[in-house]
Amino acid sequence: MNKDLSGTADVYAEYERTKARVLGAFSIGLALSAPLLGLIYALNGAWFEAGIIQVVTVLGLAGTLYFTRRQRVAVAGNVIVASILVGTVYIDLTSAGPGFPAPFFLVLMPMLAGLTAGLRSGLVWSVVATAVLLGYYAAVASGYV
Repeated sequence: MNKDLSGTADVYAEYERTKARVLGAFSIGLALSAPLLGLIYALNGAWFEAGIIQVVTVLGLAGTLYFTRRQRVAVAGNVIVASILVGTVYIDLTSAGPGFPAPFFLVLMPMLAGLTAGLRSGLVWSVVATAVLLGYYAAVASGYV
């Protein structure tokens, strides 16, 4: 039983390039949309939240760039997903409470992690997103927000 695995390395390399392209496209979208979102918060008088959005975005993009340059696309994908989680949770709990954007971003997080870091990472972020949603429910039910 002789298996020919000569093309396996090429397939894996293409898979890694695809993950890097997805991460790059998402990073560009984040870099373009985060300043606009920060401006919207600033125009509504929420200067601190606007600053948090910018800081989380810069840290997420810097981590993504750092790990992508070192050929660690999976780590870079997890860094950007974590930055989105931190920013989303902070803004939702300190402003008007968990509103429309939070569940939307929480659904995107496992999908992005799965695309850039693999199935296991996507499953872990699914558990994290579910825990955050349950935490939102508990915070609302207890009157915290």
